[in-house]
Amino acid sequence: MKHYKLMMASLLLAIGGGNAVAQTDVTSDYLLNPSFELSAKDTPLAAPVKKANGNVDIYGWKLTGVNKSTANSEIVNKDIDNSSNYGTKVDPADGKYYLFARNGWAQNSQIKLTSDEISLPKGYYKLSVKYKQLYGYDEDAQKNSNTKTSIAFVSSSSEIVSKTSDPAKGIKGNNKTNDFVNMAWSTLETEVFHISATKTGKLVIKLNVGSPKRSDFLIDDVHIYKVSRASALKVVIDNAQKIIPTANVGNSVLQISKEEVEKLKNAISTAEALVNKTDATEEELDNGIKALNTAVETYKNTELNKPGENDKFNIIISGNSDYKHNDKTLTFKANNGPGGYAMGYTEDKGVFYNQAVTLTYAGNKDLYYLSINEDNGKIIYVGLGTNYDGNNLQIRAIDSKEKALKIQVQATSTDGLYNILNTVTKTYISANSADDTGFYTANSQYKNFKIIPAIKNTATIDITDAKWATFIAPFDATLPEGVKAYTCDAKEGTTLTLTEATELKANTPYILYSENIVNQSVEGYALANKESYNGGYLTGVYTEATVEKGNYVLQNQDENGVAFYLVDSDKFKSGANKAYMTIPASAGAKSFTLDTTATALNKLLGNTGAVEVERFNAAGAKVEAPVKGLNIIKMSDGSIVKVIIK
Repeated sequence: MKHYKLMMASLLLAIGGGNAVAQTDVTSDYLLNPSFELSAKDTPLAAPVKKANGNVDIYGWKLTGVNKSTANSEIVNKDIDNSSNYGTKVDPADGKYYLFARNGWAQNSQIKLTSDEISLPKGYYKLSVKYKQLYGYDEDAQKNSNTKTSIAFVSSSSEIVSKTSDPAKGIKGNNKTNDFVNMAWSTLETEVFHISATKTGKLVIKLNVGSPKRSDFLIDDVHIYKVSRASALKVVIDNAQKIIPTANVGNSVLQISKEEVEKLKNAISTAEALVNKTDATEEELDNGIKALNTAVETYKNTELNKPGENDKFNIIISGNSDYKHNDKTLTFKANNGPGGYAMGYTEDKGVFYNQAVTLTYAGNKDLYYLSINEDNGKIIYVGLGTNYDGNNLQIRAIDSKEKALKIQVQATSTDGLYNILNTVTKTYISANSADDTGFYTANSQYKNFKIIPAIKNTATIDITDAKWATFIAPFDATLPEGVKAYTCDAKEGTTLTLTEATELKANTPYILYSENIVNQSVEGYALANKESYNGGYLTGVYTEATVEKGNYVLQNQDENGVAFYLVDSDKFKSGANKAYMTIPASAGAKSFTLDTTATALNKLLGNTGAVEVERFNAAGAKVEAPVKGLNIIKMSDGSIVKVIIK
């Protein structure tokens, strides 16, 4: 088969990295009508051809998918207006004619241009096509189009090679413009592909219609090139060099394995030596291409270094140009919406809010479940809005691992920065806009994150010579030596009944007692999702808060000593990590005093000075701390005291 035009038999092209690649243009040997210049064999097209509302007939090709009621397809020359609103008299990329096709009001449809059957013998090839594409929209929300062009060689319904363009530019409205006229023809070119034995198939050009308004395409100048083995190896080398990472390489968690990078570099060096070997045989070159392709695929399948099961992380939005909330940490706060959490970039790292994220491996390349722990031990996962009758772009909390979203962590070309892919929508989690704080699948430019070891929150236990204090922490903590902790949910008259606790639980307010002054910091991964928590009569706060009239605060007043005193002013402030008391039906009591197991015991002992030596429960088993019910206490003076703890 011969093209009616004269075509160059061979040429040299610069492909990636400046490498001179020897390739032969073999288009005329296989394609009947690569530039849409013929009406039949060896018969030049005499005039433009137009098909209103449907698919135009093209010699050597079959066009399908053009809407039969709202779309056109045409073979057009530069002197004739096409049916586009984006510039009508366009110079072809080659020859006198080009193909115009459009679909209107047919979002996510596809126009397909399929060649007659061709047979490619053993060798290395690549395909190319010239194109222009635009789409229209009415509303700003429709700007993210999926209008694209692709080219492929298909054999027995399998794509041997394919390449898809970037999305088209969008134009608001339908007014005539000169965009197509002024726009340069773009070239879509596949990678070099190998035919190991003669293979029969078809060249397929797909025009993806992504706009709800209209998508317009210009297509011209299709080529098939045969590439020499040495040049094919040069292309493989060039492509391999492009994927060598320049950042996030090392042995730390979520870095690219340094060892695997070195393996790829060594494979490239071996291939380069083969290219420079002047007497390399065809078999050696074939094996070299195969070996380097294998090394590339192995590297592409290399996973980021996995975190440990107990590792905790902060996800921090960072490194996004013009973003107003850079360096804020993904934070989980309570709300009344679906899933019970608002997730967003609102706080600095290490605050009292829940920010410590677990990445649980999900069984495939860099896929993870993202979760947090609640203060009750329950695990909360990141899921999708579909769990709550929403959509797959929405990110929602969910308590089911089976329904959790698998996210993919992707290292960027900047050290310490990562992208997070929503694997259901195949788009990126990001912020919606420069001033947006929501954790959402917006696929915007604001998609860069730091993923660092989680920073723990700290809180200070501060007990003065008054011996009493209040305390709350957003994490579990161990009591300092000599410090006792109490909860309170009962009273007798104006005396509070305190129940001793053996440890400090997250988000639980306590009353503390120590004979000695204590000023000690404790730390842990924060589990709070709100600013205050209630426990019995106590309300603990994580920020300075105004205590309303009618509540009670712990004070040491000279006249009456340490007690909870009634707040009678609107100006009283509680410090962070402190607690105040709300007592229902208090009947206007001015204060409440404290009663503990310790003070009750002293009364029983008559203040003899004896101290506890051993303690047993009602069954006679030795215990290390007070227990509910009967406590049998052996004292240092040999006496036995029995105390019932409610």
